[in-house]
Amino acid sequence: MRCRQELRLLGIESTLVFCGVNNPNGDHLVCATLDGWVLDNRHKWVNSRDDLNYYWISLLKNEKWYSIT
Repeated sequence: MRCRQELRLLGIESTLVFCGVNNPNGDHLVCATLDGWVLDNRHKWVNSRDDLNYYWISLLKNEKWYSIT
């Protein structure tokens, strides 16, 4: 994801998170900072993970996917 590359250039650590959403389109991939901010192409603004109605399924760490649930 390009947003993750841009954050890395700014010195902000982030990870990719695979999440479930409650709509007919299914699951979704977002970029999240380690302090809880989420960049999501479904929203115009950066959101706190607590403000999103998503459930977290897995995250990418050290180039390996780990289950959250």
